[in-house]
Amino acid sequence: MSLIGSLHFAPVSGIDCAIRSIASSFALLTIAYVSSPAVARGGLGSEGPWASHHIEGLPPEIRRDVLKREPRCGSPRAQHYFSRSLSPNGSSYRFIALHFEEFGCDHRSAICTASGCLHQVYASAGTGYRLVFSGYVRELELKVIDGEVAIETSCSYSAEACFGVQRWNGSSFVRRTNLDR
Repeated sequence: MSLIGSLHFAPVSGIDCAIRSIASSFALLTIAYVSSPAVARGGLGSEGPWASHHIEGLPPEIRRDVLKREPRCGSPRAQHYFSRSLSPNGSSYRFIALHFEEFGCDHRSAICTASGCLHQVYASAGTGYRLVFSGYVRELELKVIDGEVAIETSCSYSAEACFGVQRWNGSSFVRRTNLDR
């Protein structure tokens, strides 16, 4: 006996037809939407990886500092994670960290060295932002440790030689070796 001969087919009910009709309509609408001009232009929330609005959205004093790099770097553009902010609960300070490995620059040597790319942190207590950290490191993470704002840095040449945690003391980031990590 063949495999086909052992199959039993049940008659299709009205409910089955309605479900198939709805599923077919949904599939056609999905295909129509995905092929629409809006989606072709990136209308599903996607954007190009390099965009000037990541710089335009910065506070004015930070944006002015970033735009000073235009003569060496070309037209200002950055990736989404170029700026990262932290506003800890219970703190009057807001922090913005800039990660220049995410910044478009025609001459990378203007923003990166063998130690890493430029990273800057700005702080504000509500009256504008000021630069409170600037360094060429592989990575900088702005975070809260034991209720205190801190930056953790690492370099590309030697993690132990460059790694460090610096904590915010109300005016700057300072290293307290007994509290690293």
